[in-house]
Amino acid sequence: MEYSYFLLQVGNYTWLAYILAFVVVFKLELADRSYCFGAAVLIVSNLIMQVVEPGLIALSPYHKELVRQLWYPTWASFALVSIYSINLLHKKTYCSISFVSKSIVFAFCALGLLQFLRYFDYLVLQTNALAILYRYGVNAINIGAVFILLAPIFAALKQKLKAKTRTKRA
Repeated sequence: MEYSYFLLQVGNYTWLAYILAFVVVFKLELADRSYCFGAAVLIVSNLIMQVVEPGLIALSPYHKELVRQLWYPTWASFALVSIYSINLLHKKTYCSISFVSKSIVFAFCALGLLQFLRYFDYLVLQTNALAILYRYGVNAINIGAVFILLAPIFAALKQKLKAKTRTKRA
């Protein structure tokens, strides 16, 4: 399997995992307003990226250099807009930012930084030194975001286990 195809598939499945994680956390009534803001921005941002990515890839055979120049700034821009959106939603509603939303912001920061560094490495310096970091870093961050969205479930399970342990000791 070609690696670029594999990356597209990982992107498709992580996006679906974001939705499933959100639905499960919401159904278990573990989602607060801040969680919903962070999750919504993550899901919508990734939906838009899923729509934009095939268009950029389709342009590649015709405008290879243009696509190379647009690729990294496009994804870095999505990260910046997503960070801004999460912060704006919290500010406009006077909602304090939860662990999950902070972690999503951090993930977007890491993605944006990775896109910027890769652009500088690959297209400005033309060293290609960060190819492996970029390849695995983007997927690791995206998969990590699934676990971030599942954090309320992990926290609830931890509390349940602590309560059960205390009950057994008493």
